[in-house]
Amino acid sequence: MSEGAKMSRREFLTWAAAGVSAVAGTAFELGRKKESVESADTTLLAAETPAVEESISVGGENKETPKKYAVGAFLDEEIDRLAEEINEPGKKKLLLSEGARISKKEKGKIYKRRFSKNEKQMAKYFDPFLKSQDDIRDALNEADPLKLIPRSVLCGMIGMESGGKNVVNKETGAAGIWQINLITAKHLGLKVNGNVDERMNLKKSSSAAARYLLDLYERFGRQWGLALAAYAGGPGKLTERIRKHFNLDSKTDFTPDLFSKKNINTVTLYRKFHNQHSVQYPFGAQAMAGWMEELANKKEDGGETDEMKLAKNI
Repeated sequence: MSEGAKMSRREFLTWAAAGVSAVAGTAFELGRKKESVESADTTLLAAETPAVEESISVGGENKETPKKYAVGAFLDEEIDRLAEEINEPGKKKLLLSEGARISKKEKGKIYKRRFSKNEKQMAKYFDPFLKSQDDIRDALNEADPLKLIPRSVLCGMIGMESGGKNVVNKETGAAGIWQINLITAKHLGLKVNGNVDERMNLKKSSSAAARYLLDLYERFGRQWGLALAAYAGGPGKLTERIRKHFNLDSKTDFTPDLFSKKNINTVTLYRKFHNQHSVQYPFGAQAMAGWMEELANKKEDGGETDEMKLAKNI
């Protein structure tokens, strides 16, 4: 993109949607070829708000109806997918109903805590992202590992961590738009010394954050929600909570099948550890992704979006 050029609404949403699985409602496959990921920009709305076939009973017959997701609702999609893997109707219904309730609850909490029901405050928080979204988008496009991650997940992380501010947090020592701490930075091979801090380099820090998130995704049942929880609170702490709550010994391997069989996900963890920030984090990230993209829409089109109107009633 040429210097000084602005992204249109279509370009931004295309960028935000890139990396979303072309097969709606299925787990994102890490082994997909990059060509298939990059081809997602041709169906803008379908990629960002995919239709998922949901079986419903009408007059004694099972019919299929498309389900639409809100912008950035990657966690809702994941919970729906996990529910489809449950054979018991009661447990499936419970997971879906609890997922919807928790998402709404955490969305309201984060809005009140971060923005005090003030849309101007929200816009101010995301202003660094809106001003530098071209640079951020270019950095993400150049960081190969990020092409394997849904952009709504990344937008949600940026919203939770920094709002797009590429700065050092004086209280925690974390830095960059991904707010990577010193120990994690060294583990990921980022240089941090008196002369350079690569956590502030958009391309290098983005690539490192992506590699870290993809590793967490693989370690925790190939679920973006659990990967985000591990990113926020540390993989060791999340492992400890899962083993304790689901009665797993230290020799049990964390495989996708185990997570599915034991019904281990963001919703079931929330039941037990709902006061923990890292367990709340995935739901907050989903809300942030939606608000961030809606604000980008508003900046492009002018006027108040449906999401902004809804936020006032939270």
